[in-house]
Amino acid sequence: MTSKKINPYLIFIGLIILLNLDFFYLYTDFLPVDLDDITIFVELLFLLFVYFKNNRFEIKDYKFFIFFIFAVLLVLSSSIASYFSYSQPIILGILPQRHWIVALAMYFPIVKLIDNGKITKISVIKLINKINIIFFIILVIQLILSDSVIFLNCKTNDRYDSIRLYINTTFFLISYFYYLNQAVESYKISFKSLFFIFMGIFVQLFIYKSRMEFLAVTFSSFLLIIVKKFSLKKLIIIIISIILLIILINTSIGEDTYSSIFSEVTSDSTSSIREIGRAFYFSSNTESIFSFVFGSGFINTTWETACELGGINDSIFYNDNGIFGLFFYYGFAGVIWIFLLYFSAMKLAFKNKVSNMFFYLLVGLLGMYSLIPSCYSYYIGFAIVLGLIEGKEHFKKVIRNNTNILD
Repeated sequence: MTSKKINPYLIFIGLIILLNLDFFYLYTDFLPVDLDDITIFVELLFLLFVYFKNNRFEIKDYKFFIFFIFAVLLVLSSSIASYFSYSQPIILGILPQRHWIVALAMYFPIVKLIDNGKITKISVIKLINKINIIFFIILVIQLILSDSVIFLNCKTNDRYDSIRLYINTTFFLISYFYYLNQAVESYKISFKSLFFIFMGIFVQLFIYKSRMEFLAVTFSSFLLIIVKKFSLKKLIIIIISIILLIILINTSIGEDTYSSIFSEVTSDSTSSIREIGRAFYFSSNTESIFSFVFGSGFINTTWETACELGGINDSIFYNDNGIFGLFFYYGFAGVIWIFLLYFSAMKLAFKNKVSNMFFYLLVGLLGMYSLIPSCYSYYIGFAIVLGLIEGKEHFKKVIRNNTNILD
């Protein structure tokens, strides 16, 4: 009996995901080097490893190459803008942006590996599933013990009479939409599908508790169910979903989400704070044509110092204002880049029949009003999604499965 060969590429991807998640937020700052810089080092090592083991990258083979080049130009333009806005040295504007640019660059090796057959789309999904299961167990334990001990190193506060954990949900959403799509399309719903669907909903409702993301995930989920070919089973799923939605609307998060849509003030009064921030962003970026197009610049400092520079309340954070915060940093050029990238990725997902990732992207598009889109993130989740959408599986594998491997 032969042992299963370990795939070094999947080990690399798994390690990067764990680094992204601060090893499930259990990591404490015991190393002399910042963990984000270690992540960048591992990502660049992964890029070089794939490059030298799999021949050179052919630029013409990458559909989103031009978007990556434009992202690099945004880093440069925002750094120049911050020099004019705050007299900040250009290099100080560039350095902190290395994290999201390198994370986005992971798109190249992932597509290359799928095209070469070194990894498969399903093997990436299985890897993410395993990490999600471990992460979910840790989160549930923290939720149970939250009244007595907080052992996770992430931001927390109270929302709806229980703890809220500020975690990244990117990888949970990848699994969630993969299995929701599978459940809708298959003739029978497996326990695995139900488990990962439940996991995604549980994280949204009881752990992360973001009103906007909850709303975006709910809408995208209903749309996924509705647009699929009609059947009696899907009708039952829709009816059950409507019943669950009615129940959810009568919970604290449901009521608060409803209030956030149809009224100006929610229970924790964050809407008014965001409005102040948006007013500041627009006033800053409309002082000149240059600032409107290229933004007021990326600030390499604590937000408190940035507030002193801009004269804004120190309770306002750019990442609480989604696309408006990125408009402040990158101007109208950055906003156009984000929307074009999302629409192009969704168009390709539709064309390649990778519908589960289409709806994952839809969540990011819908949530931009107050959430930072995953294309602008230290996490490689967006790069993985682009790889799953664009990467071409070996012809024999597609024929054997008689379907797109992600659908």
